[in-house]
Amino acid sequence: RAAMATMLPAEWIKNWEKGGRNEYLVCASIICRLSTDIQQALYELSSHVVRGNLKNEQASGVLADIIEFREDMPSILADAFCILAVSIAIRIVICLFQIIL
Repeated sequence: RAAMATMLPAEWIKNWEKGGRNEYLVCASIICRLSTDIQQALYELSSHVVRGNLKNEQASGVLADIIEFREDMPSILADAFCILAVSIAIRIVICLFQIIL
């Protein structure tokens, strides 16, 4: 996933309260209507929370709005969270192996 183009630019995160949140919502709305990879956009949003770039409250607020875009959004969101969890677990295992070796 790291090689893919970002759907959540750093500028939007820096200016989350001033307009980044709205930019992300517009982007997510368009992606949902075009049936493209909304899962990637949700993964990136969640990943920024894990890395500390966004606060939990900021992401949960926008997720509450996004969940209304499509009927299958809860399932898509669950998939994005699972992918994020696996990604984090792999990073932890790699770090542990580096410590052991």
